[in-house]
Amino acid sequence: MQHAPETFVHLHNHTEYSLLDGASRIPAMVARAAELGMPALGLTDHGVMYGAIHFYKACREAGIKPIIGCEVYVAPRSRLLREGRVDRDPNHLTLLAADHEGYVNLMRLCTVGQMEGMYYKPRIDKEILAERSKGLIALSGCLQGEAASRIVDGDVDGARESVASYRDIFGKDRFLLEVQRHGIDKQVEVNTVLARFSKEFGLRVCATNDLHYVHRHDSEAHDVLLCLQTGARFNDPNRWRFSTQENYLKTPAEMIEAFADMPEALASTLEVADQCDLKLELGVSLLPPFDVPDGLKPDQYLKKLVAKGMEWRFGQPSPAVRERADQELSVISQTGYASYFLIVWDFYNFARQNGIMVGPGRGSAAGSLVSYCLGITNLDPLSEKYGTDRVAQIITFTTMASKAAIRDVGRVLEVPLRDTDRLAKLVPVWQGRSKTLEDTVKEIPEFREAYESSEEAKRLIDVAKALEGVSRNVSTHAAGVVIAPEPLVHYTPLQFGPGREAVITQYDMKAVGDIGLLKIDFLGLQNLDIIATCLRLIKERTGAVIDIEKIPYDDAKTYRLISDGDTHGVFQLEGAGMRRMIMDMRPSRFEDIIVTIALFRPGPMQDIPAYVARKHGRERIEYPHEWLEPILESTYGVFTYQEQVMEAARVLAGFKLSEADILRSAMGKKDRVKMAQQRQKFVKGAVAKGIADQAAEHLFDRIAAFASYGFNKSHSAAYAVISYQTAYLKANYPLEYMTALLVNMEGNAERVATAIVDCRLRGID
Repeated sequence: MQHAPETFVHLHNHTEYSLLDGASRIPAMVARAAELGMPALGLTDHGVMYGAIHFYKACREAGIKPIIGCEVYVAPRSRLLREGRVDRDPNHLTLLAADHEGYVNLMRLCTVGQMEGMYYKPRIDKEILAERSKGLIALSGCLQGEAASRIVDGDVDGARESVASYRDIFGKDRFLLEVQRHGIDKQVEVNTVLARFSKEFGLRVCATNDLHYVHRHDSEAHDVLLCLQTGARFNDPNRWRFSTQENYLKTPAEMIEAFADMPEALASTLEVADQCDLKLELGVSLLPPFDVPDGLKPDQYLKKLVAKGMEWRFGQPSPAVRERADQELSVISQTGYASYFLIVWDFYNFARQNGIMVGPGRGSAAGSLVSYCLGITNLDPLSEKYGTDRVAQIITFTTMASKAAIRDVGRVLEVPLRDTDRLAKLVPVWQGRSKTLEDTVKEIPEFREAYESSEEAKRLIDVAKALEGVSRNVSTHAAGVVIAPEPLVHYTPLQFGPGREAVITQYDMKAVGDIGLLKIDFLGLQNLDIIATCLRLIKERTGAVIDIEKIPYDDAKTYRLISDGDTHGVFQLEGAGMRRMIMDMRPSRFEDIIVTIALFRPGPMQDIPAYVARKHGRERIEYPHEWLEPILESTYGVFTYQEQVMEAARVLAGFKLSEADILRSAMGKKDRVKMAQQRQKFVKGAVAKGIADQAAEHLFDRIAAFASYGFNKSHSAAYAVISYQTAYLKANYPLEYMTALLVNMEGNAERVATAIVDCRLRGID
């Protein structure tokens, strides 16, 4: 008999991306495999590849080989047939990408399943599998695999036919018979027959554990997750559940013990891992080509458009303007982003030609002179221009936040509603988000007391902690669109979004960025419709044609309206808290509006009273450190913009600007691991420059408290433009503006009522 290997590779594994079925988090799963010395690890979520890029990166960082796969659903007949139960119960098949061709084929199969074969589940069939089998290794599946289910049904001949068909599709070297042992009686019979088929067909057997959670003690949380999927109560004796508590990431020793009589099934896992050698090139730039006229190169055409744009914006541009433009164009050329700017200009041009109102953009790009000369849009003319197969919206996932996890788990465990509600309400909200349950136990005495004194509360909170942050369902990103140089399915699997109206990527915004695809945010703003309607009404009523981009930014009536808090219907300035702030601040210049929008965020909001008092001379200006005075002088010693954080890191701790941007990103994403690394680096750099250790820690905390939610100045300025434009129209053309407001608020009863009251106060009937 063959000797058992010393280690083992888990090839059949489900994560939270097997929505409401898998409870494993990728970081925890990968960390556990690395801890156990496993050389590789597989990912096989149900019918999707949502986590593939995150998994690949996590494995590479942990020093183990990532094996990207998918547990696909195979239609018993054709993926195109949808006729009752016979087509509603597909068989499972475990697919693993051995190389890049297999990875691309896997993405195509997942896309076909979602977009052609969806019938309760995303199904493929053997026809498309035969077309896309190259580079793929297949395992015959769990008890719901075709061969296994036929064996369970007593149809051994049918199981034999199934094995033969998959052998013919994949060949002997790439099709293995999957055996599992979870203490389920049916598996004993299935494994016996599959072992016989192994000899009959000359095929390898391969042991898997169908992982759905990382540790054995996670089984209860997983069971609750299944209840959330089915709407059942935990104590319902008739509900669907896993038969045992064995579907966790077992140690090599546990797997060797379970398959002591089948060492060849263990050895096969290492052989399959050796067969798989997928290497993904991440961090590259995959810009779609831009069709440049007149035989010019993208850099040359961009320079031509910017020169034309400078004349449009400035008339006779000053030497300083030309120097800035040349500097930006040089950087754009060196980084290879000329086509990107041309694509964005193309969107803007499309919008102008079609009479569609465009805003001043968002984010740091709004601070670019090249962007200013070209313009920025938020409309999608993409499908015709770039091809429907190269453009898609981006997926996002709704996750279980702490309060929701408490309520969901309480419902499943049938904890009295009043008790569940009390615990959920004790979870504090900080900077716009509910705190984690772990932090709540530490920081809220009443919550901690319930956890420590009540078995029922402890169980509820422990299960909720295990499920907190787990992906619950799929959604479509509010603004994200991705454009590819080739059909998108070469780079990401696709599916329909909710409602089956739009095509979306299966990779989220972060993963799409990691593989290098061009992402653009198209954010529709109702305020642009209000402005466009108002301008049309002004022209119809008075004959005046107003160019909203050329209105004066020193209009006294506008600043009086803002300072008086008369900002119902004014973009970004109409909330009660914002109105109180601007009445205290009394903005008198455009810069004040930029500051107002930047400050009214969870990060810097706590410094608003100090800012206002210092602006009006009621409080002495103080700086967190004397070296920060040049950076914070214009904002009265208060961190207001992300750029100030980056500059502070440079001055205080010797960061390069590229390093400071990494710090800003880590803070913004609240990545605890990266934040700890950045803290250590910041403190070390600050101490090296002569700052005391404790003072350096305090400075880092001050910066982090702001940076997690702060805006960059360009983003605030872009928003401030629309704020000023709407305030200007309301101050100078109140009848037309309020009419436009009411027209565009149809269906929002609360806002319409507020606008009607505002009209009456102005004497508008």
